[in-house]
Amino acid sequence: MENKKAMYPLVFIEEKVENTWGKDSWIVADTGAQESVVQGGWLDNNSLADLMEAYTERVVGEKVMSWYGRQFPVSVKISQIQGRTPLWVHPDDEIAAQRYDALGKAKLWYVAHAGENARLCLGFKKEYNASDLYLGCQDGKIADMLHKITPQKGEAYLIEPGMVHAAQDVKLIEIQEASTLDFCIYNWGREDESQPLMLEEALDFIDYGRSKIQASQSHANILDGAPEHLAERDEFIINKLCVSDPMHIYTEEFESFILYVCAEGEVSIQSHLEGNAKTENLILQSGKAVLIPADMKDFFLVPRQRESILLEVRISREEINTYTGESVEEDEAAQLPS
Repeated sequence: MENKKAMYPLVFIEEKVENTWGKDSWIVADTGAQESVVQGGWLDNNSLADLMEAYTERVVGEKVMSWYGRQFPVSVKISQIQGRTPLWVHPDDEIAAQRYDALGKAKLWYVAHAGENARLCLGFKKEYNASDLYLGCQDGKIADMLHKITPQKGEAYLIEPGMVHAAQDVKLIEIQEASTLDFCIYNWGREDESQPLMLEEALDFIDYGRSKIQASQSHANILDGAPEHLAERDEFIINKLCVSDPMHIYTEEFESFILYVCAEGEVSIQSHLEGNAKTENLILQSGKAVLIPADMKDFFLVPRQRESILLEVRISREEINTYTGESVEEDEAAQLPS
Protein backbone atom coordinates (compact mmCIF):
# COMPACT_ATOMS: atom_id res chain seq x y z
CA MET A 1 0.00 0.00 0.00
CA GLU A 2 1.43 3.38 -1.03
CA ASN A 3 0.97 6.54 1.02
CA LYS A 4 0.81 8.76 -2.07
CA LYS A 5 -2.49 7.41 -3.32
CA ALA A 6 -5.56 9.51 -2.60
CA MET A 7 -8.05 8.44 0.03
CA TYR A 8 -11.61 7.89 -1.16
CA PRO A 9 -15.07 7.09 0.32
CA LEU A 10 -14.80 3.64 1.88
CA VAL A 11 -17.49 0.99 1.99
CA PHE A 12 -17.13 -2.33 3.77
CA ILE A 13 -18.31 -5.90 3.37
CA GLU A 14 -21.13 -6.63 5.81
CA GLU A 15 -20.50 -9.19 8.53
CA LYS A 16 -23.75 -10.98 9.37
CA VAL A 17 -24.38 -12.70 12.67
CA GLU A 18 -27.46 -14.75 13.60
CA ASN A 19 -28.59 -15.05 17.20
CA THR A 20 -31.56 -16.25 19.19
CA TRP A 21 -33.50 -13.00 18.78
CA GLY A 22 -32.76 -12.12 15.16
CA LYS A 23 -29.90 -11.01 12.90
CA ASP A 24 -27.13 -8.42 13.21
CA SER A 25 -25.32 -6.92 10.22
CA TRP A 26 -22.08 -5.19 11.17
CA ILE A 27 -21.44 -2.56 8.51
CA VAL A 28 -18.57 -0.67 10.18
CA ALA A 29 -16.49 -2.27 12.93
CA ASP A 30 -12.95 -2.50 14.30
CA THR A 31 -13.26 -4.33 17.61
CA GLY A 32 -11.32 -7.57 17.18
CA ALA A 33 -14.54 -9.56 17.49
CA GLN A 34 -15.84 -7.83 14.36
CA GLU A 35 -13.50 -6.55 11.63
CA SER A 36 -14.84 -4.69 8.60
CA VAL A 37 -13.09 -5.28 5.26
CA VAL A 38 -12.89 -2.65 2.52
CA GLN A 39 -14.79 -3.36 -0.68
CA GLY A 40 -13.39 -1.67 -3.80
CA GLY A 41 -10.61 0.71 -4.73
CA TRP A 42 -6.89 0.40 -4.08
CA LEU A 43 -7.55 -0.51 -0.42
CA ASP A 44 -9.77 -3.44 -1.41
CA ASN A 45 -9.63 -6.47 0.95
CA ASN A 46 -7.83 -4.54 3.69
CA SER A 47 -9.52 -4.54 7.09
CA LEU A 48 -10.36 -1.33 8.90
CA ALA A 49 -7.75 -2.38 11.46
CA ASP A 50 -5.17 -2.56 8.64
CA LEU A 51 -6.07 0.98 7.56
CA MET A 52 -5.81 2.25 11.12
CA GLU A 53 -2.39 0.65 11.47
CA ALA A 54 -0.99 2.14 8.26
CA TYR A 55 -2.92 5.39 7.75
CA THR A 56 -4.29 6.42 11.14
CA GLU A 57 -4.15 10.18 10.75
CA ARG A 58 -5.31 10.12 7.13
CA VAL A 59 -8.36 8.05 8.08
CA VAL A 60 -9.54 9.68 11.32
CA GLY A 61 -7.69 13.01 11.58
CA GLU A 62 -5.01 14.25 13.97
CA LYS A 63 -7.27 15.13 16.90
CA VAL A 64 -9.15 11.83 16.86
CA MET A 65 -5.86 9.97 16.56
CA SER A 66 -4.49 11.75 19.64
CA TRP A 67 -7.36 10.31 21.70
CA TYR A 68 -7.82 6.84 20.26
CA GLY A 69 -4.49 5.96 18.66
CA ARG A 70 -4.97 3.16 16.13
CA GLN A 71 -8.42 2.18 17.41
CA PHE A 72 -11.26 3.24 15.11
CA PRO A 73 -13.60 4.68 17.74
CA VAL A 74 -17.13 3.81 16.61
CA SER A 75 -19.03 0.83 15.21
CA VAL A 76 -22.30 0.59 13.29
CA LYS A 77 -24.62 -2.39 13.04
CA ILE A 78 -28.16 -2.99 11.86
CA SER A 79 -30.18 -5.29 14.09
CA GLN A 80 -33.29 -7.02 12.78
CA ILE A 81 -34.87 -8.06 16.08
CA GLN A 82 -37.67 -10.59 15.70
CA GLY A 83 -37.97 -11.77 19.28
CA ARG A 84 -36.68 -10.06 22.42
CA THR A 85 -33.05 -9.26 23.09
CA PRO A 86 -31.39 -9.91 26.45
CA LEU A 87 -31.39 -7.08 28.98
CA TRP A 88 -27.99 -5.42 28.56
CA VAL A 89 -25.96 -2.73 30.26
CA HIS A 90 -22.56 -1.18 29.49
CA PRO A 91 -19.92 0.54 31.65
CA ASP A 92 -18.57 4.02 30.99
CA ASP A 93 -15.06 4.71 29.69
CA GLU A 94 -13.53 5.20 33.16
CA ILE A 95 -14.74 1.87 34.59
CA ALA A 96 -14.01 0.04 31.32
CA ALA A 97 -10.43 1.37 31.29
CA GLN A 98 -9.79 0.56 34.95
CA ARG A 99 -11.21 -2.97 34.92
CA TYR A 100 -10.92 -4.20 31.35
CA ASP A 101 -8.39 -1.92 29.60
CA ALA A 102 -11.06 -1.14 27.00
CA LEU A 103 -13.49 1.53 25.90
CA GLY A 104 -16.85 1.72 27.59
CA LYS A 105 -19.99 1.98 25.56
CA ALA A 106 -22.48 4.72 24.88
CA LYS A 107 -24.76 4.07 21.90
CA LEU A 108 -27.69 5.36 19.92
CA TRP A 109 -30.64 3.37 18.62
CA TYR A 110 -32.34 4.72 15.51
CA VAL A 111 -35.64 3.00 14.67
CA ALA A 112 -35.60 1.98 11.01
CA HIS A 113 -38.79 -0.11 11.33
CA ALA A 114 -41.18 -0.92 14.16
CA GLY A 115 -43.31 -4.08 14.10
CA GLU A 116 -46.76 -4.57 15.63
CA ASN A 117 -45.24 -5.78 18.91
CA ALA A 118 -42.34 -3.32 18.97
CA ARG A 119 -41.10 -2.41 22.45
CA LEU A 120 -38.00 -0.82 23.89
CA CYS A 121 -36.99 -1.18 27.55
CA LEU A 122 -34.86 1.83 28.51
CA GLY A 123 -33.99 2.13 32.18
CA PHE A 124 -36.36 1.78 35.13
CA LYS A 125 -39.91 3.12 35.59
CA LYS A 126 -39.02 4.30 39.11
CA GLU A 127 -35.94 4.45 41.32
CA TYR A 128 -34.60 1.11 42.55
CA ASN A 129 -31.41 -0.21 44.16
CA ALA A 130 -29.03 -3.10 43.54
CA SER A 131 -30.96 -5.44 45.84
CA ASP A 132 -34.22 -4.70 44.04
CA LEU A 133 -32.63 -5.51 40.70
CA TYR A 134 -30.93 -8.67 41.93
CA LEU A 135 -34.16 -10.03 43.40
CA GLY A 136 -36.14 -9.01 40.31
CA CYS A 137 -33.78 -11.00 38.10
CA GLN A 138 -33.99 -14.02 40.43
CA ASP A 139 -37.78 -14.16 40.66
CA GLY A 140 -38.52 -13.03 37.08
CA LYS A 141 -40.25 -9.79 38.09
CA ILE A 142 -37.64 -7.62 36.39
CA ALA A 143 -40.01 -6.99 33.44
CA ASP A 144 -42.35 -5.05 35.74
CA MET A 145 -39.50 -2.77 36.84
CA LEU A 146 -38.52 -1.55 33.37
CA HIS A 147 -39.50 1.66 31.60
CA LYS A 148 -41.17 0.53 28.36
CA ILE A 149 -41.67 2.52 25.18
CA THR A 150 -43.59 1.74 22.00
CA PRO A 151 -41.19 3.08 19.34
CA GLN A 152 -42.05 4.54 15.96
CA LYS A 153 -40.02 4.64 12.76
CA GLY A 154 -37.65 7.61 12.67
CA GLU A 155 -37.22 7.94 16.43
CA ALA A 156 -33.80 7.88 18.06
CA TYR A 157 -32.80 6.95 21.59
CA LEU A 158 -29.46 7.71 23.25
CA ILE A 159 -28.44 4.91 25.61
CA GLU A 160 -26.00 6.19 28.21
CA PRO A 161 -23.52 3.90 30.00
CA GLY A 162 -25.25 2.34 33.00
CA MET A 163 -28.73 2.28 31.44
CA VAL A 164 -30.29 -1.19 31.25
CA HIS A 165 -31.92 -1.77 27.86
CA ALA A 166 -33.58 -4.35 25.62
CA ALA A 167 -35.60 -4.37 22.39
CA GLN A 168 -38.36 -6.42 20.76
CA ASP A 169 -39.82 -6.69 17.21
CA VAL A 170 -37.92 -3.75 15.77
CA LYS A 171 -35.21 -2.94 13.23
CA LEU A 172 -32.52 -0.73 14.71
CA ILE A 173 -29.53 1.13 13.38
CA GLU A 174 -27.10 1.03 16.29
CA ILE A 175 -24.19 3.46 16.46
CA GLN A 176 -21.86 2.72 19.35
CA GLU A 177 -18.41 3.13 20.80
CA ALA A 178 -16.03 0.48 19.48
CA SER A 179 -16.24 -1.82 22.48
CA THR A 180 -17.16 -5.46 23.07
CA LEU A 181 -18.21 -4.88 26.70
CA ASP A 182 -21.80 -6.11 26.59
CA PHE A 183 -23.08 -7.20 30.01
CA CYS A 184 -26.13 -9.47 29.81
CA ILE A 185 -27.95 -9.15 33.13
CA TYR A 186 -31.18 -11.01 32.28
CA ASN A 187 -32.23 -13.27 29.39
CA TRP A 188 -35.93 -13.91 30.07
CA GLY A 189 -35.33 -17.51 31.19
CA ARG A 190 -33.47 -18.53 28.02
CA GLU A 191 -30.20 -20.43 28.13
CA ASP A 192 -27.73 -18.98 25.64
CA GLU A 193 -24.02 -19.80 25.80
CA SER A 194 -23.23 -16.75 23.66
CA GLN A 195 -24.82 -14.48 26.29
CA PRO A 196 -23.58 -15.57 29.74
CA LEU A 197 -25.24 -13.73 32.62
CA MET A 198 -23.00 -11.05 34.17
CA LEU A 199 -25.37 -9.42 36.64
CA GLU A 200 -23.04 -9.40 39.64
CA GLU A 201 -20.20 -7.83 37.63
CA ALA A 202 -22.49 -4.97 36.58
CA LEU A 203 -24.35 -4.18 39.82
CA ASP A 204 -22.11 -1.29 40.86
CA PHE A 205 -22.22 0.68 37.59
CA ILE A 206 -25.93 0.38 36.75
CA ASP A 207 -28.01 3.58 36.87
CA TYR A 208 -30.92 2.77 39.21
CA GLY A 209 -32.68 6.11 38.81
CA ARG A 210 -36.06 6.66 37.15
CA SER A 211 -35.74 6.81 33.37
CA LYS A 212 -36.44 10.22 31.83
CA ILE A 213 -36.53 8.99 28.23
CA GLN A 214 -39.72 9.87 26.42
CA ALA A 215 -41.37 8.10 23.49
CA SER A 216 -40.74 10.61 20.70
CA GLN A 217 -37.21 11.91 20.68
CA SER A 218 -36.76 12.31 16.93
CA HIS A 219 -39.83 13.43 15.05
CA ALA A 220 -38.82 17.04 14.36
CA ASN A 221 -39.16 18.21 10.77
CA ILE A 222 -35.76 18.65 9.11
CA LEU A 223 -35.92 20.97 6.15
CA ASP A 224 -33.41 22.33 3.62
CA GLY A 225 -30.67 20.00 4.81
CA ALA A 226 -30.59 21.48 8.32
CA PRO A 227 -29.32 18.74 10.67
CA GLU A 228 -31.36 17.41 13.54
CA HIS A 229 -29.01 16.75 16.45
CA LEU A 230 -29.57 13.27 17.86
CA ALA A 231 -26.54 13.03 20.16
CA GLU A 232 -23.58 15.18 21.11
CA ARG A 233 -21.07 13.52 23.42
CA ASP A 234 -17.31 13.15 23.64
CA GLU A 235 -17.74 9.65 22.20
CA PHE A 236 -19.62 10.81 19.09
CA ILE A 237 -21.75 13.48 17.46
CA ILE A 238 -24.73 12.12 15.53
CA ASN A 239 -26.94 14.21 13.26
CA LYS A 240 -29.94 13.28 11.14
CA LEU A 241 -29.92 14.83 7.66
CA CYS A 242 -32.77 15.03 5.19
CA VAL A 243 -31.00 15.21 1.84
CA SER A 244 -33.54 16.79 -0.51
CA ASP A 245 -31.02 18.94 -2.43
CA PRO A 246 -27.29 18.55 -3.17
CA MET A 247 -25.04 19.39 -0.21
CA HIS A 248 -21.36 20.38 -0.48
CA ILE A 249 -19.40 19.09 2.55
CA TYR A 250 -15.92 20.36 3.47
CA THR A 251 -14.19 17.84 5.74
CA GLU A 252 -11.62 20.30 7.15
CA GLU A 253 -14.49 21.99 8.99
CA PHE A 254 -14.84 18.92 11.22
CA GLU A 255 -11.21 17.74 11.64
CA SER A 256 -12.58 14.22 11.84
CA PHE A 257 -13.64 11.31 9.71
CA ILE A 258 -17.35 11.29 8.83
CA LEU A 259 -19.57 8.23 8.72
CA TYR A 260 -22.83 8.32 6.80
CA VAL A 261 -25.45 5.64 7.37
CA CYS A 262 -28.36 5.71 4.94
CA ALA A 263 -31.53 5.19 6.97
CA GLU A 264 -33.94 5.78 4.10
CA GLY A 265 -33.80 6.45 0.36
CA GLU A 266 -30.62 6.61 -1.70
CA VAL A 267 -27.79 9.16 -1.91
CA SER A 268 -24.87 9.65 -4.29
CA ILE A 269 -21.46 10.55 -2.79
CA GLN A 270 -19.65 12.57 -5.45
CA SER A 271 -16.00 13.64 -5.18
CA HIS A 272 -12.95 14.71 -7.18
CA LEU A 273 -9.97 12.76 -5.89
CA GLU A 274 -6.59 14.48 -5.86
CA GLY A 275 -4.79 14.05 -9.19
CA ASN A 276 -7.94 12.78 -10.91
CA ALA A 277 -10.21 15.13 -12.86
CA LYS A 278 -12.93 12.50 -13.14
CA THR A 279 -15.89 12.74 -10.75
CA GLU A 280 -16.10 9.64 -8.55
CA ASN A 281 -19.65 8.56 -7.81
CA LEU A 282 -20.59 6.18 -5.00
CA ILE A 283 -24.23 5.15 -4.55
CA LEU A 284 -25.23 4.77 -0.89
CA GLN A 285 -28.39 2.71 -0.50
CA SER A 286 -30.67 2.30 2.50
CA GLY A 287 -29.08 0.17 5.20
CA LYS A 288 -25.53 0.85 3.99
CA ALA A 289 -22.72 3.03 5.35
CA VAL A 290 -19.74 4.92 3.95
CA LEU A 291 -16.63 6.18 5.74
CA ILE A 292 -15.30 9.53 4.53
CA PRO A 293 -11.62 9.69 5.59
CA ALA A 294 -10.46 12.92 7.23
CA ASP A 295 -7.85 13.21 4.46
CA MET A 296 -10.51 13.94 1.84
CA LYS A 297 -10.98 17.67 1.25
CA ASP A 298 -14.61 17.87 0.14
CA PHE A 299 -17.46 15.98 -1.52
CA PHE A 300 -21.13 16.30 -2.46
CA LEU A 301 -24.20 14.52 -1.11
CA VAL A 302 -26.73 14.26 -3.93
CA PRO A 303 -30.16 12.68 -3.33
CA ARG A 304 -31.26 9.96 -5.74
CA GLN A 305 -34.60 9.57 -4.00
CA ARG A 306 -36.68 12.37 -2.58
CA GLU A 307 -35.96 13.26 1.07
CA SER A 308 -33.38 10.57 1.67
CA ILE A 309 -32.33 10.27 5.32
CA LEU A 310 -28.70 10.04 6.43
CA LEU A 311 -27.27 9.60 9.90
CA GLU A 312 -24.01 11.56 10.11
CA VAL A 313 -21.42 10.43 12.66
CA ARG A 314 -18.20 12.21 13.62
CA ILE A 315 -16.09 13.04 16.66
CA SER A 316 -15.14 16.40 18.14
CA ARG A 317 -12.54 16.21 20.89
CA GLU A 318 -9.57 18.39 21.68
CA GLU A 319 -6.17 17.09 20.65
CA ILE A 320 -4.29 15.33 23.48
CA ASN A 321 -0.70 16.15 24.44
CA THR A 322 0.87 12.69 24.49
CA TYR A 323 3.41 13.77 27.14
CA THR A 324 1.03 15.32 29.69
CA GLY A 325 -2.17 13.42 28.87
CA GLU A 326 -4.05 16.74 28.87
CA SER A 327 -5.80 18.38 25.93
CA VAL A 328 -3.68 20.82 23.98
CA GLU A 329 -6.18 23.56 24.86
CA GLU A 330 -5.77 22.84 28.59
CA ASP A 331 -1.97 22.84 28.28
CA GLU A 332 -2.02 26.20 26.53
CA ALA A 333 -4.37 27.68 29.14
CA ALA A 334 -2.09 26.47 31.97
CA GLN A 335 0.84 28.36 30.43
CA LEU A 336 -0.99 31.71 30.41
CA PRO A 337 0.00 34.19 33.15
CA SER A 338 -2.51 34.42 36.00
